[in-house]
Amino acid sequence: MKCRTHLNNEAIGLCKHCHRFICEECLVDTGWGIVCSKACADELEVSRKIVSDSEAAFAENKTSAEVYRNALIANKKFHSSMLGTWLLFFAVSVVKSTSYGDSDYAITFGVIFFVFIIFSVIKIKINANAIKILSNQPTQPPANASAD
Repeated sequence: MKCRTHLNNEAIGLCKHCHRFICEECLVDTGWGIVCSKACADELEVSRKIVSDSEAAFAENKTSAEVYRNALIANKKFHSSMLGTWLLFFAVSVVKSTSYGDSDYAITFGVIFFVFIIFSVIKIKINANAIKILSNQPTQPPANASAD
């Protein structure tokens, strides 16, 4: 087989990410497999991180509901901080526009930030409800009670 990039070179392996034939010139050793480019190395690193995070979650004996609940909590915190940011920008735009006497500016940016604020509030409520539902579920599956 020939290298996909260097058509005159013999391929010595396959890229672990895109599965193209690669020669020794193209080869990049990531320590977790060989790849053909920096882009494939970056994608492989993302895959390695996902596997590593999954192994860590399994090592802690977390259920998928617990992992999902933790992700929802992080997302809720993110939207809570964004809500504060949007409120600050909304206040600054109103103060700035009133100091210049430009009501169009206040209305335009007020509406934009109001939409962002509403979106963040809705996301916070959705995440809070999902967290509540997941918190009410049992963390471990019930033991098999059949004694024959």
